[in-house]
Amino acid sequence: MKALVYRRYGMPIEVARVEDSQVPAPARGQVLVRVRYASVNPIDWKLMGGHLRLLTKQRLPRGVGTEFSGEIVEAGESISVRVGDTVVGFLDPFKDPTNAMAEYVLAPAGNVCAIPQGIGVDEASALPVAGIAGLQMCRLGQISAGQHVLVNGAAGGVGTMAAQIAHHLGAKICATASSSNQEHLSTLRVDRSIDYSNVPVSRWPTPFDVILDCVGNLSPSALRVLLRKGGRYISAVPSFPGFVFENVLNRLRDNKYQTLFLAPGLDDLRTLLKMVADGQLQVHVAREFPLERAAEALELSRMGHARGKTVIRVA
Repeated sequence: MKALVYRRYGMPIEVARVEDSQVPAPARGQVLVRVRYASVNPIDWKLMGGHLRLLTKQRLPRGVGTEFSGEIVEAGESISVRVGDTVVGFLDPFKDPTNAMAEYVLAPAGNVCAIPQGIGVDEASALPVAGIAGLQMCRLGQISAGQHVLVNGAAGGVGTMAAQIAHHLGAKICATASSSNQEHLSTLRVDRSIDYSNVPVSRWPTPFDVILDCVGNLSPSALRVLLRKGGRYISAVPSFPGFVFENVLNRLRDNKYQTLFLAPGLDDLRTLLKMVADGQLQVHVAREFPLERAAEALELSRMGHARGKTVIRVA
């Protein structure tokens, strides 16, 4: 089978190559999926750059990709899904080999679920990471109807999901993006958009009840201006050593700061699939690359040139 592999750490365009690999066989509790689409996420090129090497068990050479969609072609013992099912699934980069960008992928049966009719396999492949991250950010922010919510970096994969989910919960959404992504924000049902490249923070409408920061570029002084007393700040980007002391500092301040540590699960994935099926959530697949150009897609993500979700067409 063809699979994207890297044998040393570095930038995607330099180290990632499509190679021939052996098709794996599922063990008990695993499924073998014929991959149709995989999706690009920042963690892919962060792993490739060696940033998280101390937290993951997989050694070099290693594959790429944590979310996928396709058909089950073989199953081990003790599973609930069936051969032939069209499924979407995820791999935990801290537990499983990350190799979704391949013609076949092994996954724990508990990490896959059927795709409802009416949802494209390309759309489904973009949900397990960014979609669940957006959902869990809204949950941490305790977002409710009528609140004023700032989604910083709403044009990216997580921000696109978070803005829509917060809107579904009844919040008033102010979203930020660069000049080139303002048109994209108009598709997200936001109440107000800000071009952060031209409008200084001092001119943003304030205060906000909740800030969902998908970029991690808001300074402490900016947060003091933007966040209402008693508000919540949720970051998708861990900032060391800040996140280590959040629980202690939150006891001493009116505003609560939390960092998202993604915990993917089937309950949240099924919630997102139902929202898509019901028309409450749109999956914005901005670009599609064949497997042979996956390194290029990863490099564009690393350089910050991605909008919405980028998917890799495998079959």
